[in-house]
Amino acid sequence: MKIAIFCYYDKKGEVSNNAQLVLDELRTVSDYVITVVNGTIYDVNKLTEKSDYLFKRKNVGWDAGAYKDVLMNIGKDFFLESDELILCNSSFFGPFIPLKQIFESMSSSKADFWGISSSKYGWVKHIQSYFLVYRRRVLGSNIFWDYL
Repeated sequence: MKIAIFCYYDKKGEVSNNAQLVLDELRTVSDYVITVVNGTIYDVNKLTEKSDYLFKRKNVGWDAGAYKDVLMNIGKDFFLESDELILCNSSFFGPFIPLKQIFESMSSSKADFWGISSSKYGWVKHIQSYFLVYRRRVLGSNIFWDYL
């Protein structure tokens, strides 16, 4: 089972076409799609029709706060049943190739977590946080849950 948490924010409270595309793509690779809205949203139906669950919250703690709220409110046991947890936000355009294709190419990877892109800032190379995938080994780790 795969679970996706999509964090959405728009300063005008509108739902973009790109957000709808991301949700459609997440649906192709996920059994459950959870959308969490940071702040105000006016046409919430555009998100609820593409999500299994919708959370609305104040924009406090940005994306990390949104992910934490969802994980803590739904509860650890639900996520422990998952093979992969996708954390994705609305700060990027795309995807430009189907997510299904990306997940198929990553299926043979032994990595405990991965992302779509990386960056090297100064001397620190890191996976960019707008799209992260955590696998069962991470989800079952007390370190992950203690971190939250």
